[in-house]
Amino acid sequence: MTDKRTISVWELNTLSGQEREQLLQRTESDMSEYLQQVSPIIEDVRQRGDVALAEYGRRFDGADISEADLQVTLKSFRRRLHRLTGTPGKPLSTQQIIFAVIMKRRNPVK
Repeated sequence: MTDKRTISVWELNTLSGQEREQLLQRTESDMSEYLQQVSPIIEDVRQRGDVALAEYGRRFDGADISEADLQVTLKSFRRRLHRLTGTPGKPLSTQQIIFAVIMKRRNPVK
């Protein structure tokens, strides 16, 4: 049996101030049902790393991805860092490095 859920889409610029405030209030819903479903996935990714990430990408998103696609080569990493800073020798912040890794994973440079 498939669990069907609805996702509401809101255009914030069309809402009144009061509607927007109500929408943005955090719910105090019981999240334990979701945590029970997600916890084994998180633990699996912790244990098996990119292999598990690729498997879940294929399973949940239908992504054509393998663990090799998630690997960052030193050459592509340096190329991304150079694009971020514009200066090859300039020191980078932790945020810039994290951003470079995320961008590599989202938009692989071959």
